[in-house]
Amino acid sequence: MFNIGLPELILIIIIALVVVGPDRIPEVAKTLGRTIGTLKNALDDVKGSIEKEVYSEVEKPLKDIDAEIKVEVEKAYQEAQKIKEEIEKPVESAKADKDKSDYSI
Repeated sequence: MFNIGLPELILIIIIALVVVGPDRIPEVAKTLGRTIGTLKNALDDVKGSIEKEVYSEVEKPLKDIDAEIKVEVEKAYQEAQKIKEEIEKPVESAKADKDKSDYSI
């Protein structure tokens, strides 16, 4: 994120020692750690809220589309079943006629 290497880190520690002093460094580090943790938690909460809102806004239309697709697929299946039955009737009739003609010989 910040791309800090060892030389930069040493420089930051030296500046912190000069500015804050060696006695207050642990206190400042502790406060800084808590502040960063609080900010991270707040950002996670905001991120979660945004994701929840976006998901709820996207989820409802997708459920509606899913229901529409199911209805259309069911209609198409019923149409296919009707066509299958219409095709099977002449085939069965032709088979029956063929079987009758085989026995009449």
